[in-house]
Amino acid sequence: MLLHVDARQAALLQAVPHCNRLADIGTDHGKLPALLLMKGVCKQAVLADISVLSLQKARDLFHDLRLEGDFVVSDGLSSIDGALDCIVIAGMGSATICHILESGREKLGGAILVLGPNLKEEETRAFLQIIGYALLYEYIVEANQKLYCILVAAPGARKLSDRECFIGKIHEKNTVQSICKYLRKKEKALRIRLAGLQQSSQTDEQEMSVQKQRLEWVLEELKVLCL
Repeated sequence: MLLHVDARQAALLQAVPHCNRLADIGTDHGKLPALLLMKGVCKQAVLADISVLSLQKARDLFHDLRLEGDFVVSDGLSSIDGALDCIVIAGMGSATICHILESGREKLGGAILVLGPNLKEEETRAFLQIIGYALLYEYIVEANQKLYCILVAAPGARKLSDRECFIGKIHEKNTVQSICKYLRKKEKALRIRLAGLQQSSQTDEQEMSVQKQRLEWVLEELKVLCL
Protein backbone atom coordinates (compact mmCIF):
# COMPACT_ATOMS: atom_id res chain seq x y z
CA MET A 1 0.00 0.00 0.00
CA LEU A 2 1.35 3.42 -1.00
CA LEU A 3 0.73 6.20 1.50
CA HIS A 4 0.32 9.65 -0.03
CA VAL A 5 1.54 12.59 2.02
CA ASP A 6 1.40 16.29 1.25
CA ALA A 7 4.36 18.66 1.54
CA ARG A 8 3.60 19.47 5.15
CA GLN A 9 3.48 15.82 6.20
CA ALA A 10 6.69 15.20 4.26
CA ALA A 11 8.37 18.02 6.21
CA LEU A 12 7.22 16.48 9.49
CA LEU A 13 8.71 13.16 8.41
CA GLN A 14 11.98 14.89 7.64
CA ALA A 15 12.00 16.69 10.99
CA VAL A 16 11.62 13.60 13.18
CA PRO A 17 14.99 12.26 14.38
CA HIS A 18 15.80 8.57 14.74
CA CYS A 19 14.34 7.51 18.05
CA ASN A 20 13.15 4.56 20.08
CA ARG A 21 9.60 5.52 21.13
CA LEU A 22 7.60 8.27 19.45
CA ALA A 23 4.17 9.71 20.25
CA ASP A 24 1.99 11.34 17.59
CA ILE A 25 -0.58 13.52 19.35
CA GLY A 26 -3.76 14.04 17.36
CA THR A 27 -2.69 11.26 15.03
CA ASP A 28 -5.98 11.12 13.07
CA HIS A 29 -5.36 8.66 10.19
CA GLY A 30 -1.98 7.54 11.58
CA LYS A 31 -0.02 8.03 8.35
CA LEU A 32 2.90 9.82 9.99
CA PRO A 33 3.80 7.15 12.58
CA ALA A 34 3.12 4.42 10.01
CA LEU A 35 5.68 5.87 7.62
CA LEU A 36 8.19 6.52 10.41
CA LEU A 37 7.97 2.87 11.46
CA MET A 38 8.24 1.65 7.87
CA LYS A 39 11.32 3.82 7.28
CA GLY A 40 12.91 2.68 10.53
CA VAL A 41 13.03 6.21 11.95
CA CYS A 42 11.34 5.06 15.15
CA LYS A 43 11.14 1.61 16.70
CA GLN A 44 7.86 2.06 18.58
CA ALA A 45 4.95 4.43 18.04
CA VAL A 46 2.18 5.67 20.31
CA LEU A 47 -0.81 6.95 18.34
CA ALA A 48 -2.97 9.26 20.44
CA ASP A 49 -6.18 11.05 19.57
CA ILE A 50 -9.10 12.45 21.54
CA SER A 51 -11.45 11.01 18.90
CA VAL A 52 -12.27 7.31 19.06
CA LEU A 53 -13.33 7.39 15.40
CA SER A 54 -10.04 8.93 14.29
CA LEU A 55 -8.08 6.39 16.28
CA GLN A 56 -10.02 3.59 14.60
CA LYS A 57 -8.88 4.91 11.21
CA ALA A 58 -5.30 4.63 12.44
CA ARG A 59 -5.91 1.10 13.75
CA ASP A 60 -7.33 0.07 10.38
CA LEU A 61 -4.33 1.53 8.54
CA PHE A 62 -1.86 -0.27 10.81
CA HIS A 63 -3.79 -3.50 10.37
CA ASP A 64 -3.65 -3.18 6.57
CA LEU A 65 0.09 -2.43 6.71
CA ARG A 66 0.77 -5.19 9.28
CA LEU A 67 2.32 -2.68 11.65
CA GLU A 68 2.18 -2.63 15.43
CA GLY A 69 1.47 0.45 17.52
CA ASP A 70 0.05 1.57 20.84
CA PHE A 71 -3.33 3.24 20.33
CA VAL A 72 -4.47 5.56 23.09
CA VAL A 73 -7.61 7.66 23.39
CA SER A 74 -6.07 10.71 25.01
CA ASP A 75 -6.63 14.41 25.49
CA GLY A 76 -3.13 15.51 24.59
CA LEU A 77 -0.51 13.64 26.60
CA SER A 78 -2.77 12.95 29.58
CA SER A 79 -3.30 9.20 29.03
CA ILE A 80 0.14 8.32 27.68
CA ASP A 81 2.45 6.34 29.94
CA GLY A 82 6.11 5.45 29.61
CA ALA A 83 9.20 7.25 28.37
CA LEU A 84 9.13 9.04 25.01
CA ASP A 85 12.07 10.10 22.85
CA CYS A 86 10.10 12.26 20.43
CA ILE A 87 6.68 13.91 20.52
CA VAL A 88 4.92 15.17 17.39
CA ILE A 89 2.04 17.64 17.69
CA ALA A 90 0.89 19.10 14.39
CA GLY A 91 -2.15 20.39 12.57
CA MET A 92 -3.43 22.50 15.47
CA GLY A 93 -3.35 26.14 16.46
CA SER A 94 -0.56 27.44 18.65
CA ALA A 95 -2.89 27.90 21.62
CA THR A 96 -3.90 24.22 21.49
CA ILE A 97 -0.31 23.02 21.12
CA CYS A 98 0.83 25.17 24.05
CA HIS A 99 -2.05 23.89 26.17
CA ILE A 100 -1.11 20.28 25.41
CA LEU A 101 2.52 20.94 26.34
CA GLU A 102 1.60 22.83 29.51
CA SER A 103 -0.90 20.26 30.78
CA GLY A 104 1.46 17.41 29.89
CA ARG A 105 4.74 18.90 31.11
CA GLU A 106 5.45 15.98 33.43
CA LYS A 107 5.15 13.60 30.45
CA LEU A 108 7.74 15.35 28.27
CA GLY A 109 10.76 13.78 29.97
CA GLY A 110 13.27 15.53 27.74
CA ALA A 111 11.76 14.26 24.49
CA ILE A 112 12.51 16.04 21.22
CA LEU A 113 9.48 18.08 20.17
CA VAL A 114 8.37 18.34 16.55
CA LEU A 115 5.57 20.88 16.35
CA GLY A 116 3.47 22.07 13.43
CA PRO A 117 1.23 24.98 14.47
CA ASN A 118 -1.38 26.07 11.95
CA LEU A 119 -0.88 29.73 12.78
CA LYS A 120 0.73 32.15 15.25
CA GLU A 121 3.89 30.06 15.44
CA GLU A 122 5.55 32.92 17.32
CA GLU A 123 3.39 31.99 20.32
CA THR A 124 4.70 28.42 20.21
CA ARG A 125 8.31 29.64 19.97
CA ALA A 126 7.85 31.85 23.01
CA PHE A 127 6.11 29.13 25.03
CA LEU A 128 8.89 26.61 24.44
CA GLN A 129 11.14 28.74 26.63
CA ILE A 130 8.62 28.65 29.47
CA ILE A 131 8.79 24.86 29.62
CA GLY A 132 12.59 24.76 29.37
CA TYR A 133 12.97 23.97 25.68
CA ALA A 134 15.23 25.58 23.09
CA LEU A 135 14.27 25.96 19.44
CA LEU A 136 16.80 24.09 17.30
CA TYR A 137 15.60 24.91 13.79
CA GLU A 138 12.52 25.20 11.61
CA TYR A 139 11.32 23.89 8.28
CA ILE A 140 9.27 26.28 6.16
CA VAL A 141 6.87 24.34 3.99
CA GLU A 142 4.21 25.29 1.44
CA ALA A 143 1.19 23.01 1.30
CA ASN A 144 -2.27 23.60 -0.18
CA GLN A 145 -1.21 27.14 -1.10
CA LYS A 146 -0.38 28.00 2.51
CA LEU A 147 2.94 28.41 4.33
CA TYR A 148 3.66 26.58 7.57
CA CYS A 149 6.55 26.27 9.99
CA ILE A 150 7.64 22.95 11.46
CA LEU A 151 9.47 23.65 14.73
CA VAL A 152 12.02 21.26 16.24
CA ALA A 153 12.99 21.81 19.88
CA ALA A 154 15.00 20.06 22.59
CA PRO A 155 15.56 20.72 26.31
CA GLY A 156 17.74 23.78 26.73
CA ALA A 157 17.94 27.24 28.22
CA ARG A 158 18.77 29.45 25.22
CA LYS A 159 16.51 32.49 25.36
CA LEU A 160 15.16 33.97 22.15
CA SER A 161 14.89 37.72 21.70
CA ASP A 162 11.48 39.19 20.85
CA ARG A 163 12.68 39.45 17.26
CA GLU A 164 13.76 35.79 17.16
CA CYS A 165 10.46 34.71 18.69
CA PHE A 166 8.55 36.49 15.96
CA ILE A 167 10.71 35.59 12.96
CA GLY A 168 12.07 32.26 14.16
CA LYS A 169 15.17 30.23 13.31
CA ILE A 170 14.38 30.10 9.62
CA HIS A 171 17.86 30.66 8.25
CA GLU A 172 18.83 27.01 8.59
CA LYS A 173 17.23 24.09 6.74
CA ASN A 174 15.45 26.45 4.31
CA THR A 175 16.11 27.94 0.89
CA VAL A 176 16.30 31.70 0.36
CA GLN A 177 13.17 31.40 -1.79
CA SER A 178 11.13 29.79 1.00
CA ILE A 179 12.44 32.26 3.59
CA CYS A 180 11.43 35.19 1.38
CA LYS A 181 7.94 33.75 0.88
CA TYR A 182 7.59 33.35 4.63
CA LEU A 183 8.77 36.90 5.36
CA ARG A 184 6.48 38.38 2.72
CA LYS A 185 3.56 36.49 4.19
CA LYS A 186 4.37 38.06 7.56
CA GLU A 187 4.75 41.50 5.99
CA LYS A 188 1.32 41.25 4.37
CA ALA A 189 -0.34 40.10 7.61
CA LEU A 190 1.31 42.89 9.58
CA ARG A 191 0.26 45.59 7.11
CA ILE A 192 -3.34 44.34 7.27
CA ARG A 193 -3.20 44.32 11.07
CA LEU A 194 -1.78 47.84 11.21
CA ALA A 195 -4.39 49.15 8.77
CA GLY A 196 -7.11 47.69 10.99
CA LEU A 197 -5.62 49.30 14.08
CA GLN A 198 -5.35 52.68 12.35
CA GLN A 199 -9.01 52.56 11.30
CA SER A 200 -10.22 51.60 14.75
CA SER A 201 -12.18 54.22 16.68
CA GLN A 202 -10.27 53.26 19.83
CA THR A 203 -6.59 53.16 18.94
CA ASP A 204 -4.47 50.72 20.96
CA GLU A 205 -1.15 52.55 21.01
CA GLN A 206 0.73 49.70 22.68
CA GLU A 207 -0.51 47.16 20.14
CA MET A 208 0.27 49.59 17.34
CA SER A 209 3.84 49.94 18.61
CA VAL A 210 4.31 46.16 18.82
CA GLN A 211 3.07 45.58 15.27
CA LYS A 212 5.17 48.45 13.86
CA GLN A 213 8.27 46.98 15.51
CA ARG A 214 7.49 43.56 14.05
CA LEU A 215 7.04 45.05 10.59
CA GLU A 216 10.40 46.81 10.93
CA TRP A 217 12.09 43.51 11.78
CA VAL A 218 10.53 41.79 8.79
CA LEU A 219 11.45 44.60 6.41
CA GLU A 220 15.06 44.50 7.64
CA GLU A 221 15.23 40.75 6.97
CA LEU A 222 13.67 41.22 3.54
CA LYS A 223 16.14 43.96 2.65
CA VAL A 224 19.08 41.69 3.42
CA LEU A 225 17.82 38.53 1.78
CA CYS A 226 15.08 39.21 -0.71
CA LEU A 227 15.22 42.64 -2.33
